[in-house]
Amino acid sequence: MFDGLLVARLAAELDRRLSGGQIQKIQQPDDDTLVFFVRTPGATHALVASRQPEAPRLYLAHKPPRRSAEGPPSPRLQLIRKHLQNGRIAAVTALDLDRIAAVEVEATDELGDRRRFRLLVELTGRNANVILIDAAGRILETLHPVTADMSRYRQILPGLPYVPPPPQDKIDPRGVPEEEWIARLRAEPEALRDETALAEWLTRRVRGFGPLLARETAHRAVRSGGLTPAGAARALVRTVDIVLAGGERPELLPGGERPAFHALALTHRSGPREAFDDVLALLQVHYERIIPGLTVQREARALRQALEARLGRLEKKIALHRATLAEADAAERHRRFGELILAYQYAVPMTGVSEAAVPDPDDPDRTLRIPLDPALSPAENAERHFRRYQKLKAARAAAEKELERAEAERRYLEEALLYLDDADAEALADLKEELAAAGLIAPPAPAKGPAKKPDAGRKSGPERFLSSEGALILVGKSGGQNDRLTFKIARPDDLWLHAKNLPGAHVVVRGPAGEATLEEAALIAAYFSKGRHSSRVPVDYTPVKNVHKPKGAPPGFVLYRGEKTLFVTPSLERVLPILARRPDERPPAETAPDGA
Repeated sequence: MFDGLLVARLAAELDRRLSGGQIQKIQQPDDDTLVFFVRTPGATHALVASRQPEAPRLYLAHKPPRRSAEGPPSPRLQLIRKHLQNGRIAAVTALDLDRIAAVEVEATDELGDRRRFRLLVELTGRNANVILIDAAGRILETLHPVTADMSRYRQILPGLPYVPPPPQDKIDPRGVPEEEWIARLRAEPEALRDETALAEWLTRRVRGFGPLLARETAHRAVRSGGLTPAGAARALVRTVDIVLAGGERPELLPGGERPAFHALALTHRSGPREAFDDVLALLQVHYERIIPGLTVQREARALRQALEARLGRLEKKIALHRATLAEADAAERHRRFGELILAYQYAVPMTGVSEAAVPDPDDPDRTLRIPLDPALSPAENAERHFRRYQKLKAARAAAEKELERAEAERRYLEEALLYLDDADAEALADLKEELAAAGLIAPPAPAKGPAKKPDAGRKSGPERFLSSEGALILVGKSGGQNDRLTFKIARPDDLWLHAKNLPGAHVVVRGPAGEATLEEAALIAAYFSKGRHSSRVPVDYTPVKNVHKPKGAPPGFVLYRGEKTLFVTPSLERVLPILARRPDERPPAETAPDGA
């Protein structure tokens, strides 16, 4: 999202706002983010520097992010505090129209000597980083160490000299007159073939231009006079002046999955837009809108890794239990061997042989060979086979019990992983609480400060949609929520749906369900299941009164009867219109209806 020119504008605004300010406090909300509380005359600012791959950022936050559970500061944070806390910001600059902002800090060390440090915030997409270096350019600390195995060109490790990203063979546009651009464009006429070609040329040849700003500049060139060398040069110079000097109000286009913003009006894009007085105001609004979602994504990703690791270990246990059961299939054979040894003791040598041949009682023409321990008597060998039989019989019973438990946990984990795909903050908190209560993940560390009074019994409600016929469709978002939906919220005669033999959400249709409602509820059940990307997903449906939960079953696991099956294909085109229909009335109370 950031390009070199935008970072230069951002650095200039931060310099005007923070220069001379004192860093009073430094916090680290997560591994990728630092927050510097900077005191200037009449105000305290929260400067956020984050290398989070999904959204690297540098901005002044109105509501700075905080740790969900406080703990001792990390060694990394302690070192950064040691060098920067109580220091003063001397300047904020941008490096060579690259996507790197430098916060210059003057601080006093333990000996009272003045020292200068530089905090480099590299806003370079997935390779973003936050790096602290000293006046000699030596790396003191970094939020993301880069080893030689990760990069042969550039290692980012404490003690090494700081090496900037590889230099770009591009023209610095600052101060370049129009006449020089006109000459360059005349020498490369292919750049003026069309608007797209000009945008690509700007991205490739001019420092500080990212794809968004290049497309905007090319669009302005076409709109103002056509694709001529003079028109393109004029648009280029004008764009650089606007971004760096503030000739237009910055714009944010919040719509869609990828919001767009820059330090000028984005005339080449359609859709709703918001204008701001400066880039700092724009970034504050933008990031405080998207950070909750980014936090959920990060927590969901960490939870997914933990659950997948546990699931992998569980698969190994299941394989061992099945191997034990396969071995236990030989139990009856040992019992029979023991009985045959006792029945034919006269034919079994007392000692010294490793097997005995006896007649098969079921087929007199057939001889059975029974393995023996040469050191044991016939009676002792019979007892040995009987002990083996009892051991395998007991192992079978234990393995069957453990296998049933492991397979139930596997179903539950697969379902929990499924819910992570669509979890919002509320659903994720419920799921983590549920998994911790089940002992599948560690409980969260208690937060510092006065304990909050628990909100007893308060749980999030199911998702709620309307069918095209106006019927209410309720959808569970976790195993525990599925249980609450089916056994506390739903009424006995409501319709209950679930993807057949697949992990997935419980779906309930409140009241009578017409044909269209039934199909739409089935689409929802298939979409919120492991069959989301399949065709012809079988969905079972039955009245809620036919659904029951076995004693001791994990959250979300139920048995049902009297079902019918409907086959649907949960394509996004069919599901999205249903997901867009939301009822306005208050959600149903989570109390068991009469007769439930």
